[in-house]
Amino acid sequence: MRTTSLSEDTLQAAIQAFESQIKVLHARVAELKALLPLAHAVIDEPPSINNQPQSKKRVISAAGRKRMAAAQKKRWDAYNAKKNLKTKAATA
Repeated sequence: MRTTSLSEDTLQAAIQAFESQIKVLHARVAELKALLPLAHAVIDEPPSINNQPQSKKRVISAAGRKRMAAAQKKRWDAYNAKKNLKTKAATA
């Protein structure tokens, strides 16, 4: 820590100035905190339709997942077959 020759009056004045700045900052922080519940109310509440609670996550049975996988495979096979026809036609 530096040692300087400051008078006691100067130090007291500096302390008072900093304390007044602290009070101003605390007031500003309080104003911002007062705005937080409004912001959380807007951000945190998920939109609900007709004020109904949101339903739980859907559970799909193993048979349903198997059918979905088969349908996806069928779509990809059709896409790849079409893609292969275009590349064969382009190279021919």
